[in-house]
Amino acid sequence: YKLHDPAACALYRPLPCVCPMPCMQDTRVCVSMYTDEVRTEVQHLCNLLGARYSDVLKKSKTTHLVCKEAQGPKYSSALKWGTVTVTKQWLEACALSCTKVSHQGFHPPPPDQVHYFYTRKQMSPR
Repeated sequence: YKLHDPAACALYRPLPCVCPMPCMQDTRVCVSMYTDEVRTEVQHLCNLLGARYSDVLKKSKTTHLVCKEAQGPKYSSALKWGTVTVTKQWLEACALSCTKVSHQGFHPPPPDQVHYFYTRKQMSPR
C-alpha cells in the first residue's frame, strides 16, 4: 500500500461538502498531459463530485479538459471547440469550496512555465 500526503490532493482529506454535488452533474471531464497516477486521481475526484470522466475528448460532450500544460493534440482541439481548459487544481478547488468554482485562474500554464506554475501553487497558502 502507498500512503498519500493529504496536502497533495483533495481526495486524501475529508471534504466539507456532501458528495456528489448537484452543481457538478453536468460536468464532463477529459484529461491530458498528466501521469497515470494523476489521471486516476482526477477520475476519482470526478466520481466523488458527481462529474463524468472520459478518456476521450468529445466535441459535443466534454465540458472541461483537465491538463497539466497548454499543449498537445487534446489541448489544441479543446481550444478550437471552445472547451474549457483547466488544471487538476480546479477540481480540487471545487471539492474544497463545495461548489463549481470559476475556471478563471486555473488555465494550464505554457509548457516552458510548468515547473514555475506548480512550484508557486505548492508554496501558496491553502
